[in-house]
Amino acid sequence: MVERKALDVDDAVRFHPKFEKVAHALLGLRMLEVQQLERAADYLQHAVSTPGDIVHHPFVQKYLPDFDYELAIYDGISASLPLGETLLRLAGAEALQALGRLQEAAQLVEDAVPSVPAALSLAELYGENRRWEEVVELTDGLAIQNELTAGLALLRAEAQMNLTNYTAAKECLKPLTTSKKFGADIRHAALALRAEIQAEEGTFGRARMDLEKILAENSRYPGLREALTDLQRREGAVTIAKEQEKQRAAAEKDRAAAAKREEQARAREEKKAEAERLRAERTKARQTRPAPAVAHAGFIDLTAEVDSPAVSAAALSAETNDTPRDPGFYPDPEGVAPFRYWDGSAWTSRVRMTR
Repeated sequence: MVERKALDVDDAVRFHPKFEKVAHALLGLRMLEVQQLERAADYLQHAVSTPGDIVHHPFVQKYLPDFDYELAIYDGISASLPLGETLLRLAGAEALQALGRLQEAAQLVEDAVPSVPAALSLAELYGENRRWEEVVELTDGLAIQNELTAGLALLRAEAQMNLTNYTAAKECLKPLTTSKKFGADIRHAALALRAEIQAEEGTFGRARMDLEKILAENSRYPGLREALTDLQRREGAVTIAKEQEKQRAAAEKDRAAAAKREEQARAREEKKAEAERLRAERTKARQTRPAPAVAHAGFIDLTAEVDSPAVSAAALSAETNDTPRDPGFYPDPEGVAPFRYWDGSAWTSRVRMTR
């Protein structure tokens, strides 16, 4: 009905300098209600960019003095806003967000006058863009007083979780999980988020307890069954991963022990081979060393036990037939040893290295 009337007066009113802002604002809000998102976004952006004070516009003052619009902002949390710039920007951002035009939506809200509804809308947009540090900065110093600030606490906890600040994330949720003054939906959302945080920490038992608290109060809570199934899957995956890691560590230990045994065996073989090599070298050296000179059945006397008259080689050579006459050690005529003993009549088997 409102849409048809608006269309009927488009040519006459929508671009009239006096009514242009009001007309686009009302058309945009109506298009948002009936989920014609492209037209809603266009109309509301046009209304925002059109100069003028819509709050004190004569048409609004006369026909819409008590106008309030219930705008859903985040996860079932809504705000009742009067017709004004904040409403136009937040409504336009909701339409753009639904269309996936997140950057445009964020820009529209960033230029709005700071307020709790604007902060909630902007924090959600930052979260969808994974701008977690900016969510935390936006919600610093947050005091949880109503559903809107409770929604900000939820978004701050989600941001801290994604920044792996798990303890800080759970601290953000503590006022929402220990009190029922913000309503069951917010409490259940906080329990579900805390379960996700605890699953990330690997404390699956506590995560299951939080989800079962929701199950006890509202078995039809959106996404609860899926969350329980996913938790079971993740816990199973972690259990399998731990078992595989345990098996891998055991296998690695076995490999290390086997490698050590092989190294020890190799060292023993190398030591044995070295000992055999040395024995072979000693044997070869003994085999190639000249055998000690032995004359007949005698022995080599290295201690000069027999004291015999020393006969010089000159005296020996002075003999006509080079044969000594007196007993003693003389140069060995056989060349076996340096000196051999002459007993006065014949050469004996006794030899010496020195006279």
